[in-house]
Amino acid sequence: VNDVNVAVAAAKRVFEQGTWSKMQPNDRKHVLLKFAQLLEDNAHELAVLEALDSGKPVSECQNVDVPETIHTIRWHAELIDKIYDATA
Repeated sequence: VNDVNVAVAAAKRVFEQGTWSKMQPNDRKHVLLKFAQLLEDNAHELAVLEALDSGKPVSECQNVDVPETIHTIRWHAELIDKIYDATA
């Protein structure tokens, strides 16, 4: 429990001091979309790294894990302007 409390306190401190928490929603959206594009541009390399890390076949990482990660990041990015009721 103490480790969790320490981790939560550290995360909160970084969030409050960091640029992400002060960034406008539309700017956050663009950062996430750029991140997703970088992941997509490097999908094969990421799949190989994930396979080495997880022990899964590269094909599974390349066809499932990496694309699902990219999809999830894009989904959250596109949700930002819906939550804040503004267009990008």
